[in-house]
Parts: sequence; C-alpha cells; structure tokens
Amino acid sequence: ESESCGNYQQYIPRLVTSFQPEYIVGSVHHVLEVNFDYSPAHYLQAVEKARGLTRLYARYFDLQYEMIAAIKPSVIGHFDLIRIFDRNYRQQWRQPEVWRRIVRNLELIEKLGLILDYNQRAVVKGASEPYISRPILALAREMNIAVVPGDDSHSVATVGCFIREAAATLGEMGFTGVWKKRLPQESI
Repeated sequence: ESESCGNYQQYIPRLVTSFQPEYIVGSVHHVLEVNFDYSPAHYLQAVEKARGLTRLYARYFDLQYEMIAAIKPSVIGHFDLIRIFDRNYRQQWRQPEVWRRIVRNLELIEKLGLILDYNQRAVVKGASEPYISRPILALAREMNIAVVPGDDSHSVATVGCFIREAAATLGEMGFTGVWKKRLPQESI
C-alpha cells in the first residue's frame, strides 16, 4: 500500500523499480500533514487545520486525485476513508464541492482502468457500511468501474472478515469481480 505524503511522486517509482510488486494499492491517510485516521483527536485536528469538515473532505479528494494521477495504482484503497470518524458523513456526499470531486476521481479511475477496493475494515471496526459507501458504490457500478472485496487486515485475526458478505453485496449490485490486471510499471 502506497501513501500520498511528502515526495511520494519521486519515491514510489523507485520502489516499484527496485522491488517489482505485483500491484500497488494507493491510499490517502494524511491531509494537511495530519494522520486523520489515527484517532478521533487527530481527525478533529485535521478538521481544524482544514478550517471545516467540508473543506477537509474536499482536500482529501483533491489529494486522492493527485495520487491517482501521479502513481496510477492498480487498486484504490478505502476510497472514502475520510469519513472514518464522521458519523454524519452522508451529509458530506450532498455537498456539491465534495460530490463533484468524488465524481471527478471516479472518472479518472474509470479512464485509467483502475480497481476500487470494497474495504471491509470499516465494518470490522463497527461502522454501518464498508469503505465505499453505498451512493459512491452505486455510481462506480454505473461507470463500470471494477470493484473487489478487501479486508485491509492489520492482523491475522481479521484476515477475510466480512469478505463473503462483501462478495454477495457486490454480486447483487452487478459487479462481476473481473478486471484487467495492470502491471505496476504500466501504472507509474
């Protein structure tokens, strides 16, 4: 999993050349130099630095777009991770400046033929739905973007958690689980 923080645009191509991974998962965990998904306190710090929740969401999706364009990872991890400590995140999807960025990012993902991770880590941690929330997932389906289930395991105990449920949901929504494998060298 790659991270979009300081100098990643120069560093990641060197890592790909050196280690030749089968694929790269691109993700964003830092906004305005704050690791927003570390704790609720860090999340609030990011909100304050961004001067508001909607601005934090907008900045997150801008950084995600930059990361996708710069390194073209095969898989986009936890697309809407920015909602991690926001119980009212669905209200943010209604904000035009946020939704416009979501659509823009999905259009780039579609254009590049990348894959979205239907990340079950949120459910493991008690959230009501995985990372990609339902409205975004539905739009990805309309756009024929490949989506695959993932568990984002941080320990052996959570490997495969909720994968069957995720696969069933994706199947019900019309996702096939088929995608074109991109080599990391094609990505960068």
